[in-house]
Formats: sequence, C-alpha cells, structure tokens
Amino acid sequence: MVMSILHTPDSAVPPAMSPAATRPNASTSVRSRRLRALLGGSLAMMAPVWLLAEQPAMEHYRYRVAPGDTLIGVGGKLLRAPADWRRIQRLNAVADPRLLASRGWLNIPYDMLAAEPASARVSALTGKASLDGRPLEVGATLGPSQQVETHNDSFVTLSIDDGSSITLQPDSTLRVEKLQRYRNTDAFDIRLNLPAGKVETHVAPRPAGSGRYELRTPSAVIGVRGTRFRVASDRADQSRTEVTEGKVAARTDSARDKPVVIAEGFGLIVDAGQPLAQPVALLPPPSLADTPRERDRPVVRLPFGAVPQARAYRAQVARDGEFRDLLAESVVPAPEAKFAALDDGTYWLRVRGIDARGLEGRDAVTRFRLKARPLPPATLHPAPGAKAVASGLEFRWAEMESVARYVFQISRDQGFAPPHTESETVAASSLAPRRPLEPGEYRWRVASVRADGDQGPFGDPVRLVVRPPTAPASPPVMGEKDMALQWSGEPGQSFDLQLARDSGFGDVVASMHTTEPHATLARPDPGSYYLRIRAIDADGFTAPFSPPQRIEVPRPPFPWWVLLVYLLLL
Repeated sequence: MVMSILHTPDSAVPPAMSPAATRPNASTSVRSRRLRALLGGSLAMMAPVWLLAEQPAMEHYRYRVAPGDTLIGVGGKLLRAPADWRRIQRLNAVADPRLLASRGWLNIPYDMLAAEPASARVSALTGKASLDGRPLEVGATLGPSQQVETHNDSFVTLSIDDGSSITLQPDSTLRVEKLQRYRNTDAFDIRLNLPAGKVETHVAPRPAGSGRYELRTPSAVIGVRGTRFRVASDRADQSRTEVTEGKVAARTDSARDKPVVIAEGFGLIVDAGQPLAQPVALLPPPSLADTPRERDRPVVRLPFGAVPQARAYRAQVARDGEFRDLLAESVVPAPEAKFAALDDGTYWLRVRGIDARGLEGRDAVTRFRLKARPLPPATLHPAPGAKAVASGLEFRWAEMESVARYVFQISRDQGFAPPHTESETVAASSLAPRRPLEPGEYRWRVASVRADGDQGPFGDPVRLVVRPPTAPASPPVMGEKDMALQWSGEPGQSFDLQLARDSGFGDVVASMHTTEPHATLARPDPGSYYLRIRAIDADGFTAPFSPPQRIEVPRPPFPWWVLLVYLLLL
C-alpha cells in the first residue's frame, strides 16, 4: 500500500538497475537471471524503507500493464517527460524495463503524467445564469478559473468530459479551480469550488488510482470516486453533504482532522473551525403511491406522503429521469407540491424531506403527464349552484382564442358516467338544450377543441338544479263577491300572483304575495282575464311566472225573483 501512494527518489535505485546493466542477451546464464530476480525481489522488500524519505500522501495513477508494454513505451505514452521512465522503474521496483508482462499494475505519480485541458459543457439551462459576468447559454464550455452564477429560479447543469455532471441550484456560485485529463488515460483531475449555494452531483464511477474529483466549500472538502451526492453551502461557516449513492470522504483544511467517510443514505454537517462530526442517517423518501400520474390544470398540484420528522419538503420537476434538466423546484411545509407555467408534456417529479438540521433526505421519484391545453373556457351562465327551470334554459361560456369548437356535457352523475351523460359539440359559445331537462340536480362542463382536433381537458363541473315550472292554478271557485284560487307548491315556498285583462299583463287588476299555495281575490267584473303565478324558494330563487292562464268571470245570474215581485205589484 505504501508503494501505491508514495513516490520514490531517483537515488533510491542502485546502479545495477540501469538499462545497460539489465539489458538481456543470449549469453545470460541461468545464474544471472536468478540473481537478477533475487535482486528485484530484495528491492521490492526494501522499498518501504526507502519510501520513508518521500512526500507522504503522494497520489498515484494505477496503470494496467498491457501485453508488449515496456517502461520506455509507457514513458513515451503517458509521461510529461518520457525520459522519466527510470523513476517509474525505481518506484515500482521493476527489474527489467522491457519485461512487464508479469506485472498487473504500475503506480505512476500524477505530477509525472502528461496533462491536457478538459472542459465542462452547459448541457441544460433553465432561467438566467452568467459565466464570468456574461450571460450563459446552452453549449457554452468552461475551463479553469471560470465561474458560473445562477439567478433566482434558475438551474444550470454542467456535463464534464469524464461523464460526470453537476447541477447548480438557484442562487448558487461555482468556480472551476482545475479541470484537466491525463493523456492516454481515463484519469481526470477535477477540482471545483462552491462558495455559496447548492449543487447536486453525479460523478462517473472510477476505480481507486484513476483520478481526482474534489468539491470544496468554505468549510469542507468533499472527495469522491463515483457517486451521487448533494452539497449545500448556505453560510461561509457551514456546509451540508448528503450522499444518495456510493460514498464520499469529507475533510477540512486542518491537519488535526481525519477525513470522515459518508456512506450512502447518510449526511454530514461541517461547521468551520469545529472537529468533524459523525454522519447521520437521512430521512426516508416520501411515498408517491397516491401521487396522481395525470394532471390537467395549469397549476399542477402533486400531493405525496408525509415523512415523520420532516419539517419541510423539497420538490423538483425535470424533463428527464436523471434530473439533469431541472425546470422548477419548491420548498413547502406540507406534503403537497405546486408548480405553474409548465407546458403540456411528460415530466419527472422528485421529492425529499428536510429534517430540523437542514439535511435533505432520500429521494422519491415518479413520472407524471400534464395535459392542460387548450384551456377550458370560463363558464358564464347558469352560475355554479344556480337553480333554473327547463323552459328557456341556455348555457353560456367565454369564447376562447385559437379554439374551433367546444364539447358540452351535462349529466345527472357527478362523475359524468354513462348512461346519465349527454354530450354535444358546438362552434358557438352557447347552447340551448334540444329538449327540456327534467327536474333534478345536474353537473355541466365544457372543453375546448383546436382546429386540428386537439381537445383540452374539461373545466370544473358546474352544479345546476332544474326546478319544475310553477303549476297552473285549478279553475277558480266563484263566489258572489270573491274568487278562490288554488295551485300546487312545495314546503317553504312563497308565491307572487297577478291577474290582468291582457295576456301581456299590461293592465293588471290584482296582484298579491302569499306564503300559501292558495289565495282569495275580490271577484272582478265579468269578462276574460289572465292569471299567472310564480314560486319563490326559501333560498330566494324565484322561478319565472307560469304561462298566462285564461279565466272567464261570468255575469251573475239574472234575479228572476225581482221580476216576479214587480209583476205582483202591478
């Protein structure tokens, strides 16, 4: 292990290890080969002693030896100074620089490798962000010493040449400190700095000894070799790290602090100037079992299961299941997320709880579809909960731009299930039923349809109560001086009654209001009259007057007894 992380000085290898001394020839005796092998083995055993003089913690690249490899060839392929292959020979105690087939690996210090620039490309951008103070665009590339800043409600995802990605959350700043790859290897040296804000990172898996990926905050340094994790730097003196896959090592700049490994499902809060604490378990993911998979309103409401000990929740929406193309997020106190301004389409939802310390828990992910357009029109008449009578009933709604026609539905069933539902497609923004509706409770709704046939969702159902028309009065009972009228009614109703000489009720001879379904009027002069009645429900709904009802008031019978008295008096 010491050999894999430390680095050997050139003076540590005796002259016998030079190429001239080790070059094989046809006259090499069996005894010479055995001596060389013994010497190589002795050197390997002695290497830890020599290495004590080296710089501790020097990192090495582990190169897998391929058939036919020689140290000279490896030096020409990998090293910044190809002639430094001798140093590789000494560090790895190689007896013969041309015989490497029996070795599985070579350890090569990174500072010897030939490096070339790598880059990070902006693969996704939502909202506004800047690169070194200039507007940032998708496709832009970043190099060392450059800085990205996101604005409010904006997200930026950087795709790095090694296959890793890092997504900046709103109001975050990320600076590239080092970004390079080592020639003819799969190793990268990536060092990023997060002065403030939040990032979510997916680091491409890499074996030990195959490069460095380091994320620095004002209070901690996070090193990884392939994982998914989140880092937040809310204040200059504190950072939070949450690992959702793999593991990371966190350290501080203090030589007294040993690195702390954060395993999958754990998080760590690092306070500047304080010893590293132990990681704590993250909250479990919320349940999305009852979260709707289909939504049809511009304001998308997505309820989810509550998490015990969560003081808040973070919900995010992305175009992709990897959440590299984030569109929106919200932090809510209750288990329901709301998003607006999303176009119709398929999206991914990610939700996690936030504990009292601010650590964010494990993710729950699901997919949902939004189909909210074309928007349904606003309903105008009858108003929600209104009462109406079937005669003369007309439904009206607002006219929508870019809409060719409308689908109208009315049903006796609240869920609009057949066979209690009737549908009709019309071009106008109103509709009168083709036949009178029977008395009862209904729901009606309208959907918009574009010229290409694309139908949007129905609007919210509108409740309607259809009342029976006011019943006509029974034939009046004529008395000598009055006229008695009676009709049917319902408990709690009152009634308006009018009697006129004409069917247009321009010449009203009697009018009254009564709380009972009967009335007595003074008997009018003989002739034809018209009667109408309207019912008023207890809640104030006033039905239209009943159709005019013709009434004949006869002349009173001739008093023949008067004539008889007259004849007797003659």
